[in-house]
Amino acid sequence: MVNLLSSFPFLENAALLIMEPPAPKKSEPGSLIDRCEFQFNPNQLTVGKSARVDRTPGTAEAATQGEFVGANPRTLSFEIFLDETNFLFHMGKVQKTIKKLVSCCSPTRKSEGTNHPCLPWVRLEWGSADLYDFNCLMTDVRMTAKLFNLAGDPIRATCSLSMEEVGGAMARQNPTSGALNIHSSWQVTQGDSLHSIAWQEYGDAARWREIARVNGKDNPYALEPGERLAVPSRDQ
Repeated sequence: MVNLLSSFPFLENAALLIMEPPAPKKSEPGSLIDRCEFQFNPNQLTVGKSARVDRTPGTAEAATQGEFVGANPRTLSFEIFLDETNFLFHMGKVQKTIKKLVSCCSPTRKSEGTNHPCLPWVRLEWGSADLYDFNCLMTDVRMTAKLFNLAGDPIRATCSLSMEEVGGAMARQNPTSGALNIHSSWQVTQGDSLHSIAWQEYGDAARWREIARVNGKDNPYALEPGERLAVPSRDQ
């Protein structure tokens, strides 16, 4: 007799990793704060990527050619379903999960004691697809309660989560250290150039040479995705 269960892979639950932001001068996330495992996997995921295009004023008959000035960070959004109507196994699960998710929109306790409070870094952990495997900042958490217990606590709810790729913004260095005053680092993504990075960091694409100089770059377009660049202070 054929065992039908053996013909299907084991179900993998999606989870959200909640991590400390990087320490000063570091680019990798810090220690794991929490791992929020979801009861039910998302039905759909929305990944977004956009670019900024600048156009000079045109005529009424024809638009001018657009000029690429920068790549926006990737975005990720999805909904999760929470349920504890079977209270013997999931008592308090809905409220605990919501509190964890909402906490991602506030600076971590560890960073609150510094001059640069930072949001935790989050990353969706699910499957092997790299389309949504990137570090993010939580930008929006919205909960819709759909069922309550006698005490008025939600026992069934839907949470809509929106997050944005971290990018390269980091904490400033101590200006009294005597080192080069680097205020941030930038992780290169597909489509980035030194012009676009300078525009996003300084609001002036012409300042790309300042970034080129500290990173030993000659060609503003010769960047590798995943490469991390030092970005000088704005007033330097």
